[in-house]
Amino acid sequence: MKKAVLDANVLVLLVVGAADPSLIERHKRTEIFAEEDFDTLTRFLKPYLKLQVTPHALAEASNLLAQSKSPAREQLRQALAHLLGTLVEVCIPSETAVRNEVYLRLGLTDATLAEAVARGATLLTTDLDLYRAVQAQGYLAVNFNHVRLGAWG
Repeated sequence: MKKAVLDANVLVLLVVGAADPSLIERHKRTEIFAEEDFDTLTRFLKPYLKLQVTPHALAEASNLLAQSKSPAREQLRQALAHLLGTLVEVCIPSETAVRNEVYLRLGLTDATLAEAVARGATLLTTDLDLYRAVQAQGYLAVNFNHVRLGAWG
């Protein structure tokens, strides 16, 4: 079964785009993206039968989404709540994650993502350091920035 695990930044783009694509270029955490990037992301994710997230990445995404003013903040929280019904939450114990070599360099959230990938998922990230670290471990990782540049190119 084809599975993708999403990092917090990709998840934020997915939520903001689902809530209101016009917010993408105005939200502090997605202003580097364009509305077309949301379309590219949704097309890219279609072949994946399961979209996975870790609780750590969810918490990080929730905090990043909150960096907006009302009423957009509430709209984004609603969109995240709705999206949660379509995501598979993969719980990686912190005690397990800190044993992953990624932990010391990149932190707990990224270590949980690396552990989720080790369980058979493809990582989708915008974080170059995480992308390289997961690939160095021999696992599948896709840098969404490469995908979006290819879509534009």
